[in-house]
Amino acid sequence: MEALLVITYCVFFSFLLYRLPYFSNIGLGKWFLVLVFLFKVGAGYLYGAFHNAYHNGGDPYLYVFYGKVIFDTFSSEPLVFLELVLGPNARPDPERICHISDGIPSWNDVRTYSMFRINALLHFFSGGYYYVHSVFFNFFCMIGLVGIYRVAKYYFPCLTYSSAIIVFCIPSVLFWGSGIHKGAICFLSMGLMLYQFHSAFIITEKSGKKWMKRFLLFALGFGILILVRPHLLLALFPAILVGWICSTWKGNTLSKFSGIYTAGIIGILLAPKLWAKADVIRILSETNWVLTQYFKGTSDVYLPTFKANFWSMMEVVPYALFNTLVRPLFNFSDWTWQQIAAAELFLMWVVVFASIWSGLSTNWLQQQSSQSAYSKQLSFRYFCLFFPISFLLMVGLTSDNMGALVRYRSLVWPFLGMAIFLPSRIAESLEQRIVKYLRS
Repeated sequence: MEALLVITYCVFFSFLLYRLPYFSNIGLGKWFLVLVFLFKVGAGYLYGAFHNAYHNGGDPYLYVFYGKVIFDTFSSEPLVFLELVLGPNARPDPERICHISDGIPSWNDVRTYSMFRINALLHFFSGGYYYVHSVFFNFFCMIGLVGIYRVAKYYFPCLTYSSAIIVFCIPSVLFWGSGIHKGAICFLSMGLMLYQFHSAFIITEKSGKKWMKRFLLFALGFGILILVRPHLLLALFPAILVGWICSTWKGNTLSKFSGIYTAGIIGILLAPKLWAKADVIRILSETNWVLTQYFKGTSDVYLPTFKANFWSMMEVVPYALFNTLVRPLFNFSDWTWQQIAAAELFLMWVVVFASIWSGLSTNWLQQQSSQSAYSKQLSFRYFCLFFPISFLLMVGLTSDNMGALVRYRSLVWPFLGMAIFLPSRIAESLEQRIVKYLRS
């Protein structure tokens, strides 16, 4: 029965990817997204097998299992089900639901419990089968990736296939975005937020109905990220706003970005004097302490603790950047998943340095003839730099687990690729070769 449901939903979602204008009108062949989706479904199977082999099932299977615990209350106690799915958690258990909530771990962890909610709703369609949930998560991820691609295509209209490679085909994006985990939901949310904001404020659509739709979809992505990955939202939303502001103001784009971010850092330092709970550095320090001292894993790396002040945090920043941008390192005596991640990281850095060495592409340089268009493109490029670096810095300051760091890094690889690779002559040459091959 599980195989039949998997095939049925694969066919259904493939049909949507083939027919719906949001997916089909992106300049790629209609079958491209279908093939990427089916490849991701296969990667999702490997994802489940990987967690079975290394983590005895791990979080993905727990998400499905406890989603089923919540779902089972629907037939006998529908009001309890609605409260468990839609009501707040991280509070004292109300007596009317404590017979269920007491048996659910992470009741006080909003992020993990949100994954239980999502899987509880999917049980209406999945029959309780793990790999059916995996198919749904892959479709969610595709929605987000297509949104990111459509924005990239707006700024790099001559790089259809190079943009597709950067967004859809990076190995860690394919793998970590294909399982029943927060990665797929994060790609969904980022794609919704970025594409809807871009359509409303950069393309500036005038239709009132479209504006309302854009707002609701943006709010959906915003709300999901608040629940699932609030620190990703803390890096993404300001970067989107700054990118929009810099694209509309005249002046040096890098200076504007740097100036606004510097003002933001000053604001973060001053905020606790107005409201004690807004002490971001204290929150980072406490999270660092909890994760490094109490959560021990087999892939932990060295990360010092720091005090809740700016200069103590700055002493740890080099370790944070090293762990997120350089690790894992090669260890030829131990061929594990970390070595696969190290190989990908090495290749990505080769691409980065080669892109910088090759210089800017002809198409990119030609855009300078239009100051308005060039300002928007440059603002987008800096957005694709400032957002990943700020996010990786937050992650590196708080987490010492290599598995978590690799997963987090996969969320921002497409943006770093758009910032560094797509404007380069290498991307332009690759595009020309692909087009020539397809026409031959």
